[in-house]
Amino acid sequence: MMADGIRQTITALRTVVDLYIEGKVIPTEVLVLPEAKGNKTLLGLDFLNAAGIVLDVQGGKWHFSENPRKQYIFFKKTLKDLNI
Repeated sequence: MMADGIRQTITALRTVVDLYIEGKVIPTEVLVLPEAKGNKTLLGLDFLNAAGIVLDVQGGKWHFSENPRKQYIFFKKTLKDLNI
């Protein structure tokens, strides 16, 4: 249902893409809405689980579950800085 309360049928495509994060490849299922324009991708808990990513939000760090000693720092960039 749309935000205005109107039901609408849309076409959605499904595929698997390989995401590369710190040398690790994570096959990730994504949904593609061909009619949508200018959308961004949001990765959720299913992705974090599949990748084995553990977040330490308070500490501003994250790591892969199989190697908690190797930690990565969150970084702050705007979408403009990332050229998305």
